[in-house]
Amino acid sequence: MVLGNKKKFNKKYRWCKNVSDIIQAVSSVLMVVIALYALLVVIQPSLNPSNRNHFEKANAGVPYSQFFLANHYYEVGDFQESIYWYKLASADVTEYQASAYNNLGYLYAFGYGAANIYEFENYRYEYAISLFKDAASHGNNEALMNFYILFHTMPPTSFINDYSMDIEWVEANLIEKGLLNQVQSVLFIPNTRWEYIGTKTYINELKYSNETIRYILLSTQDVMTSDNEYETVRTYDVYNAVKITSEWVYSGTETSIVLVENTGDIRYISISTDTERLGVNTAKYTYTYDVYIRTEQSNVLPLFYDRRPI
Repeated sequence: MVLGNKKKFNKKYRWCKNVSDIIQAVSSVLMVVIALYALLVVIQPSLNPSNRNHFEKANAGVPYSQFFLANHYYEVGDFQESIYWYKLASADVTEYQASAYNNLGYLYAFGYGAANIYEFENYRYEYAISLFKDAASHGNNEALMNFYILFHTMPPTSFINDYSMDIEWVEANLIEKGLLNQVQSVLFIPNTRWEYIGTKTYINELKYSNETIRYILLSTQDVMTSDNEYETVRTYDVYNAVKITSEWVYSGTETSIVLVENTGDIRYISISTDTERLGVNTAKYTYTYDVYIRTEQSNVLPLFYDRRPI
């Protein structure tokens, strides 16, 4: 009786196991199918059912859908297509126009919208800063910060037009919105180390930053003189540039059973050497090092992309 029950149990167990294996196999196949579909959607967004409606509306001139597609193409790395839809989204005065202007400027600043190498080298920063100006005039915070960063980071020869009269308005808006500290915290990242040299006050003189000195506006005040005339008093924090060609960054501690040599990009600083006797005339040596890796200076502009929720 017990033997019969055991056979029934084994048969039932094998059946359950087979069902479990089938379910597991089907689940694996479904996961592969879903992953392939997700990959296809990234490559061709129109395959996504939720995007098809946006394609139809965007082609019909709806800014909401144009901006949605521009964001989508930016996220998947198709910058030319993204620029195409941002241009359309910025064409009309809507709630998306300023964000589209800013993101167009962002893409132009990195050269994605240039038609050729001449345009890339001579006009991309002009296109970018003019778009940031347009977006900032419509109240876009990212554009305010981007205008400030681009103006202070690039030499004046990078621009076709003179934007020196616009920077004071931009700085005043950044102070009013409490954004100046945020933008300054990223402004000093890229190419140099900036050393604070003091706070200075200038009368009727507007100071401009360049690649060797930075003037950070703290306050502006109109003061009446004894002749009943007004003088504009501006106070700046002033920084001098110290060029950094490279920097050594600690990357961890490593051990090795052979001596290691420094290279142009890696430095090994010896911490200890352990000796383990293996016989009368043999020994095993273990070397421990702190490892430092050289990082070149960054040339990437720390600009802000407007990830406006849709």
